[in-house]
Order: sequence, then structure tokens, then C-alpha cells
Amino acid sequence: MKDDVYIKERMLERLLNEDPEVKKWITALEHIEGASLQGIENWSYVLISSPIPNAFVTEMLPQKIFVTTGLFDQYVKNDDELAMILGHEVSHLILGHMSASSFYESVVRGAEILILMLDPTEGLLSLGLASFLSNSREAVVASFSRAHEREADELGCRIAAMACYDTKRGIEVLRKMQEREHNSGTASQHNLKSSHPPSKERYDDLQALVETQNFSEYSYCNTLRRRINRALQRKEY
Repeated sequence: MKDDVYIKERMLERLLNEDPEVKKWITALEHIEGASLQGIENWSYVLISSPIPNAFVTEMLPQKIFVTTGLFDQYVKNDDELAMILGHEVSHLILGHMSASSFYESVVRGAEILILMLDPTEGLLSLGLASFLSNSREAVVASFSRAHEREADELGCRIAAMACYDTKRGIEVLRKMQEREHNSGTASQHNLKSSHPPSKERYDDLQALVETQNFSEYSYCNTLRRRINRALQRKEY
């Protein structure tokens, strides 16, 4: 019996190790937790005093979310909006976008160097190619970056909804970004080298997504919100 159990456990382990979905989420866990043995218990937020609105995470400093004061001053006005921003940033870690971006840029840079090294004109062709290859590299890397932003928007919305936040209210932060881009004239500056899709495009995509990814779709969220409301409304004597 012990031998049979051992064989079944080994078969299960082999099947799990060969499953691409399992590999994906094991890798995601490594990106999220870093090298810490304590795992997600050590997550912390770092508030940076800066007028530039921004929020970011990095694999180099695991389990930390960095947010600037400028983000609150200009955009974020409630917890639902903040949840959308933080869900987006954590999604970059879950999906391994930092590692993927570094890999893509390294491959493109390697191809660029190889082409210049094989220049049969001993440098004459390289003069014209250098600028072209540099611009092409920036455009290719930016294309991957825009795709990553869309993926992070989608997963970030799901995370915010599963954490019982109102994503329909939360996406208003994207509408504010869209308005600022329009008023400042930067909305028309998006091109092949832009690392982010236009805010209007992101807002429109999320408007469709929040119809199905919202706290109301998760039964436990309704129970949790009712309990919180009762606790807040309870009178103290």
C-alpha cells in the first residue's frame, strides 16, 4: 500500500510539473514573494513625497508597493480608485512583466549588435543602420510594454473586484487621466514609441470589463460589505 501511494504521489508530482498552468502560477508566486521565507506576510507600502503621480513595484525590491503623494493629489480620491491602481501594479509582478521586458529588450539589442557586427561595408552601412535599429528597438519594446499594460489592467480589475472593491467606481481614475491628457495636449502624442496605451483606450476597455468584474459578482463581498456597514452604523452607548 505504501508503495502504491508513493507511486501515485510521484505521478501526481510529475503531472503537475509538466502542467504549463501550474508552472505559470509557481513562477508568479516567486515574482510576488521574492526570496523571503515569510511570503506575503511582509508586504508593505512606501509613500514617496513627489509631485509626479506614479505607483510601481519591482522584483528588485520584493513585497513593496511604491506610491507617490502626487498620485493622491491629482488622481486618487477614494479606496476603489486606489484598489484599481494597486491591482494593476501587482498584476505586473504576477504576470512577470519586468522579467519579460528585460528579456525582449536583450534579444532585440542582441540582434542589433549582431547586424552591426556583420556589416560587410566595414562601418559605412552601420552609420545609417545605427539610428534605424535604435528606433526599431524602441518601437518593438514599446509594443510589448503596451501589451503588458493592457494585461495588467485586465488582471488588476479582477483582483480589485475579488478584493470586494467597486471597480465601476474605481475606473474613474482612468477617466481623470484621460481628461488630463486631453487638456494638456499629450493625448495626441501617443505613437509607436509610447510605453502605455492612450488612457481613453484603457478606460473604454475597462468600462466593458467592470460589467462582469465587480464586487457584486462575488457573493462573499456582499456579505462582507453588509457586516462592515452594520459595524459602522452600530451606536455606542
